Amino acid sequence: YKNLYGIDISQYAIEQAKHISPNANFQIMNAESLKFKKEQFKLILAIDVIEHVKNPEKCIKECNRILNKEGILIIVTPNPESYSHKINKDKWFAYRDTTHISIKPQREWIEILKKNNFAIQTAKTIDLFDFPHFNKLFQLFNKIKYELKNPFLKKIGDNTIIIAHK
Repeated sequence: YKNLYGIDISQYAIEQAKHISPNANFQIMNAESLKFKKEQFKLILAIDVIEHVKNPEKCIKECNRILNKEGILIIVTPNPESYSHKINKDKWFAYRDTTHISIKPQREWIEILKKNNFAIQTAKTIDLFDFPHFNKLFQLFNKIKYELKNPFLKKIGDNTIIIAHK
């Protein structure tokens, strides 16, 4: 692949990423102030990112600015409406990470994306992994969930995934 970029505010994370993908261009950068040209990218993956950003709407505006006209934004972030959250409460995995400062329900992410000129292609939840005592059972449950694509399971996963385009 050509023209791969990755950003992080952590020098350590950038150094680790360079070992994994030495041909990519990694830079220390704040997601709220992206130093890329307008309409530079076709795809932005923000996997386990947006929950770490102080002003996620500013980050989403920046993503819109640097995506081209057919650009796609994929966000994966913790889902506070998950079944695991209801069971684990303040011990839920997303709360154990003190750098998670912007945890929102899926509907709020969708509102922010729409407000910033994104159209939602897909919005669903994935994964049920925060069940330490029932790990094997929930691995099986995840497999069934993905294979059946059951609409009743749509909102209970530990992570929200949203695919949006300009």
